[in-house]
Parts: sequence; structure tokens; C-alpha cells
Amino acid sequence: MKLYNLLPPYGRKHKVKRVGRGDSSGMGNTSGRGNPGEKSRSGRVHYLGFEGGQMPLYRRLPKRGFTSLAKERYQEVNLSSLNDLKDEKEITPEILYKRGLIKKVGEKIKILGKGTLETTLTVKAHKFSGKAKEEIVEKGGKAIEITAYPTEIKSRKLETKQVTAAEHIAEKEEKIKQKTKEVKVAKPKKEKEEKIEKKSKAIKKKESIKTEDKPKTKGKKKNK
Repeated sequence: MKLYNLLPPYGRKHKVKRVGRGDSSGMGNTSGRGNPGEKSRSGRVHYLGFEGGQMPLYRRLPKRGFTSLAKERYQEVNLSSLNDLKDEKEITPEILYKRGLIKKVGEKIKILGKGTLETTLTVKAHKFSGKAKEEIVEKGGKAIEITAYPTEIKSRKLETKQVTAAEHIAEKEEKIKQKTKEVKVAKPKKEKEEKIEKKSKAIKKKESIKTEDKPKTKGKKKNK
């Protein structure tokens, strides 16, 4: 038994019927699409809401408002559902995920004030409603707001620092001082003096050559 001996089950594959190849084929003249018209042509697919070419309903109706792409979405947890977590001293997003109260650990969580709290708990979440925060504190617990959540920490590769104008100027001055120090260390005084002497000697030589080439007396001698 080899691969080329394998065949599909009987009736699985069949030859495609050739359409529009003359009247003798049985599907020759109109190819099974009826008389000529829009539906007998290829290319146009009648989508949902198509009204024969006139203005469709979804374009005739007025629109209002918009959906914000930057909308903050929270996973909501009620106070009544926190009563099942009596054994836990501190409630974190990881514990809520394990117990099945939220679907994702990386998304923001909001505690709502629906129901009543029966135990003292320290709850860590990204946001609390006013009623939920009051009830947690009344029962002797703590409502701690988380400033960042895991997906934010991963996305922040570089943390930006808030620097005042005076601090920025001071940093610039320090950098300039360091650069000047490096230059002074790299070029000591002896090397500078040697370069100056070489330049002065070269200038003197040029002046001496110029004076030798020029005649000592300018113009013609006057007869006495």
C-alpha cells in the first residue's frame, strides 16, 4: 500500500459540469440562471440590506454619537461576591482570577457596591465605587487602589521622569564642565607650548625668506 494507491471514498469527488457550451450539454443557453438579468451576471453579490440599488435603510437613518476607541474598560466585581473569599486576608487580581470572578488578570478591575459585605477584607483593585469603598472601610478593611496593572508595566520600557527647568539647566552645565575637563586632560600644557613654538618658528622662516627675495633699495638711485 502506497500513497498513490489511496483514493477518496466513492461519491466524494465528481467532475464539474461544464456550463454554457451549447444546447446539447443540458445547461447551454442560460446555464441554469434563468433569463438575462442582474442575477444571471457574475460578480455582483447581493449583500444583507440590499434594496435593488436604491439608498439602503442603514444609510437613510440618522446617526448620533460615536464609540470611543480609548475607552477604559473594567472587569466588574460586586461586594456580595467577595463574601465567598473569607479565608483570604488580602484580595488581589490573581486571587479573583483563581476563584473565577474575573476573566483576565492583565485587565483593570472595578469593585461595585451591589450587595453587602459581611467580612473584613483588604481589597486591591484599580477602581472602587463610592458605596463599595465606604462599606469596606466600615467593616474594618482597606480599599487599596492599584496605580498600574501588568500590561501597562510591560508596555512601559522607559520610565519618564518629571524634571524642572532649573534641574535641566544644571544637568547641561555639568555635562559641559565634564567635557572641558576631558579636553584639558587630553591636551597637556607642554604639547600646547611645543605647538606654539613650532608655529612661531615657521612664521619667522617665512618672513626671512620674503625679506631675502626683496631688493634692499626701492626705486632708482638719485645722482648727486
